[in-house]
Amino acid sequence: MNQKTKHFLIVLALSICLFLTLVLVVSCYDNVAFKYETKYIESEINRTICVENERIRCTYPSYHKESNEIEMYFEIHGQEKEGELERMCEIADYISRYIKNNPESFLCGKKITLSSESCDRLGDVKICNFDPETDETFSSSEQFHYGYFDGYFYPKEDFSLSKLERFDWFEILEFTDMTNDNASSLLHFPQLKEIRCEHDFFTTTEQERFRSKDIFLSFIEI
Repeated sequence: MNQKTKHFLIVLALSICLFLTLVLVVSCYDNVAFKYETKYIESEINRTICVENERIRCTYPSYHKESNEIEMYFEIHGQEKEGELERMCEIADYISRYIKNNPESFLCGKKITLSSESCDRLGDVKICNFDPETDETFSSSEQFHYGYFDGYFYPKEDFSLSKLERFDWFEILEFTDMTNDNASSLLHFPQLKEIRCEHDFFTTTEQERFRSKDIFLSFIEI
């Protein structure tokens, strides 16, 4: 092995070491930035959303660099579980405004899933800034326009359409074991494009009214 070859191999080895070091530094920075923001967001949610003797914990936060995806679970303490649907929507609304007001946030440009955690169950409520079925994102990362709601383990009146009236920013809604107590309220959601539910969730008349508003009904098998 001549001198030039040795020199080339040494330079190559050093370059690889430097590259791997940079990758490790960037990865560590991502994790630290995400962890810091998660704690800050949790603190602000508790300061602005929680009522007396209530606390919300962000559990199992994770960032998947390969898919550019963030998952955050929220566990509500000190609040009766029937408030979970509205609390999760309030959390999504807060994080939406946080991303919009902080364009340098680590959360910007990421696909984000906000899920509920209750009694060792995960995901009775899921709110995303992308469509999990198609993996398509909405126009910007602060728009949490997909909502999934499963009320199987809750009193029927507490997982009902009327509970969604204040949160009219959804484009796609998916229901499992929800109570249809006010279908007409969804007609006033200005951005609603699709509802995924069981075939008999809405009456024939209600279905016709949705279609007249160009709201697509996608029926799912439970």
